[in-house]
Amino acid sequence: MRKEGFDGELWISASYNQYDYETELLFDKTIYKSTSWIEDLPDNICIYETLKDEKCFELNDKSKIKEIKSLINKAIDWDKEELPQMERTSVIDFGNLEIKVHYGSDKEIYFQSEKGIKIKKPESEFFELTNLSQ
Repeated sequence: MRKEGFDGELWISASYNQYDYETELLFDKTIYKSTSWIEDLPDNICIYETLKDEKCFELNDKSKIKEIKSLINKAIDWDKEELPQMERTSVIDFGNLEIKVHYGSDKEIYFQSEKGIKIKKPESEFFELTNLSQ
């Protein structure tokens, strides 16, 4: 369920306390922050399948670039210093910002740049847009 103006996660738990003969309800809300890394829409982006690739997959489709930009900008800011070990690392070069994409099969996607780290669910839409193998 989505509530306008709230971008977060709700957690609700209920249990019966047999010693006090009452039902206990716990309610928690976590608010996630997403900072925008990419402001301008470049004419093209370069996507490298691995860190060692010298040739990139050049994407010139403005609508696809806009969607990739949006997916990265909407990813949740990750406040931890270290990334978990992932199977693959790719690179998306937006011209003025290079973003490393750390991912594995059915695991979260981590974006890393000079601006910090972000985390995102492994949606197939992202892999279809970037041409990266899942």
